[in-house]
Amino acid sequence: MDVLDRYGQLHTRLQTLNLYALVDGALYQQHRERQLEHVPGGIVALFSGTADDALAHAGPWLVDAAQVTEAVLRDLISLERAAPAVTWLIAEADLTGLTCSGQVISDRQIGSFTVDFAS
Repeated sequence: MDVLDRYGQLHTRLQTLNLYALVDGALYQQHRERQLEHVPGGIVALFSGTADDALAHAGPWLVDAAQVTEAVLRDLISLERAAPAVTWLIAEADLTGLTCSGQVISDRQIGSFTVDFAS
């Protein structure tokens, strides 16, 4: 079962859920030979506008699955299978909320954090 199937199952039970991809910009560029590009409301570099702005292209990117094409989603699923570059998030939060959370983590220089997803 891929992430789209799992999201579909969960979304049926709780329609407020959203699907996001957290993408390693450096690995994306290494495997795709191009950088991710900002799409307002759809693809956001989490380091953009922070103290680490110069590294935004290589840092984490947040992709809102509902705001990008199916081709973009399939590309990310393919990349996930090729490299440890994509983490999928299923959350009730909107893109702005998740982006702000990621930027706060970046600004505080937290090395790692754990997210516990209840099924």
